[in-house]
Amino acid sequence: MKESKALFISACMVGFGIMGVAWLASQSWIQEAAAELDLVGGGGFVSALLFAMAFALLATFMVPSSMMKLLIGAVLGFGWGTIAAWIGSMLGAIPGFIIGRHIMAEKWQNYSEDKALFKAVENSIVENGIKTIIIVRLSLILPYNILNYVLGATELKQRDYIIGNIATIGPSLIYAWWGSQMSNVAEVATGVEKDLLWWGVMLGSIILTVVFIIHTRKLTMQHLEQWPDEQEQENTISN
Repeated sequence: MKESKALFISACMVGFGIMGVAWLASQSWIQEAAAELDLVGGGGFVSALLFAMAFALLATFMVPSSMMKLLIGAVLGFGWGTIAAWIGSMLGAIPGFIIGRHIMAEKWQNYSEDKALFKAVENSIVENGIKTIIIVRLSLILPYNILNYVLGATELKQRDYIIGNIATIGPSLIYAWWGSQMSNVAEVATGVEKDLLWWGVMLGSIILTVVFIIHTRKLTMQHLEQWPDEQEQENTISN
């Protein structure tokens, strides 16, 4: 029953994600709606709040966060766009985490319980909770939407997760800036121009991700070395 429920929810998320991408790609519709709401080239607190709420909802259904941040920057401008994207990113990270914790966590824990490598990786991530979240949120090459669900399945503390998500300000600033430099909303569908800034940001994200992987691997190896002792202690307690 749980597996069928999880499969149904996953299928729904994928379906909504496809519809969300199609919605964002409908350039003329976006432009007309934005013009009617008098948001193009302007913005304000109410507009930023509405876009943040929309971001949080669509992020839950796997709509690419980078595209949404570009759209927000193109519509609201850099200032309000950054605020809306940041608030939306922090709010949007919560539903996926909660769903992952209540639907995926038990199955994952049962699967990884007797698998030393998987458990060691998870322990490494949990041990550096806030630091882990900060790094994965600052990297533009790691999938924001998927990580929300994956991290929810681990034993990561909710407090560490929420605090670490403050780091979404980094990508929010960058994408809102890129979006604000677009001459019209329709350019969002074509993506960001690969200029010097783009390559610099991507290179920085790659370096950050590699450092994170190396650090996590080091901690994982330490946990693997301790695995036999931990298993022996658990067996002693259970007996």
